[in-house]
Amino acid sequence: MNYLHPYAKYGKEYFATIPITPLVAGNIKSVDVVSNVLVKKGDVLFTLYNEEQTITLAKAEAALAQAKNQVLQNNESLLAAIAQVDKADANKDRTEVTYFRYKEGHAKGGESSPFTQQELDNKREFYEGALASLKSAQATERKVRLLTESKILGENTQVAQLQSAKDKAQLDYDRTIVRAPVDGIPTQVALRPGMRAGILAVRPVMSFI
Repeated sequence: MNYLHPYAKYGKEYFATIPITPLVAGNIKSVDVVSNVLVKKGDVLFTLYNEEQTITLAKAEAALAQAKNQVLQNNESLLAAIAQVDKADANKDRTEVTYFRYKEGHAKGGESSPFTQQELDNKREFYEGALASLKSAQATERKVRLLTESKILGENTQVAQLQSAKDKAQLDYDRTIVRAPVDGIPTQVALRPGMRAGILAVRPVMSFI
């Protein structure tokens, strides 16, 4: 019992206590309670220096905002890609009609054809070029659509990942402020600003009755 409780030669009673251990390690910034003074659930017991957690949280928030903005840009890019496909498809149809009209006229006219072989070759090249442009536009649309429609539980996958990172950074930041778990009395408050508080459960920094 002496290992877990303060030793007193004439001690007659003891209490079940909540050992207070921070969930993130750090140096004590402030101690906000006094020994054996009643506090309410949620009152601040002590705080840790949290510059590192603040920076990490700010970076996570910035990355999340950038990802959300990228989603909007991807949506606009998808609309532009769809428009390019429509444009390339219309151009393909136009050059296809022209090419086959020249081809048919050249075949039927023979030597007296109003269309020369060179003109026919040019129309074929225009058609083949338009067909290649259509395939390229369709490939671009598929690529942008994959970026836009990649979702998990209705959320863009990149945004979902960065939202989780931001939530973890927020949680670590919140954990630098240690609060009373229930109404009670902090005792054995030996903490002082600058002291190191670890996360080992076997080394609580404060007892809470």
